Amino acid sequence: MRAFFASSLATGCLSVYYSCILHRELGYCLEPAQFESWLSKTVARDTETSQEGDPPRRVVSMFAAMALCIPSALLDFSVGSLIIGLGEYLGLMWLGVREDAMLNIFICFLVADVGGGLVWIVPLFMRDLED
Repeated sequence: MRAFFASSLATGCLSVYYSCILHRELGYCLEPAQFESWLSKTVARDTETSQEGDPPRRVVSMFAAMALCIPSALLDFSVGSLIIGLGEYLGLMWLGVREDAMLNIFICFLVADVGGGLVWIVPLFMRDLED
């Protein structure tokens, strides 16, 4: 029961933190061309099929796609975990059962923190691989 509350708190905080990072990073895009550059990456053209005056070919950046989805996905998990924890709490209170397993709560908190951190770190490494 408390584990759901702990994981909800952890993923909710991570969601807000990643949203702030994303807001700061997108705040540097002052013109539409800069935002387009952030959303995509330039791919080298095939020299045999391209003309000399052709603009560079751009494809969607996997980092940008994942970075835009991560805060809302973590928030979805956080709200779901909160609702499950609240439901379990109310059910156990109704039955009169007490839960005192602090190690299990701490493990769930760590899993939520590490999982939430990996959700952000993996796209960063993918971004380096794209370049």
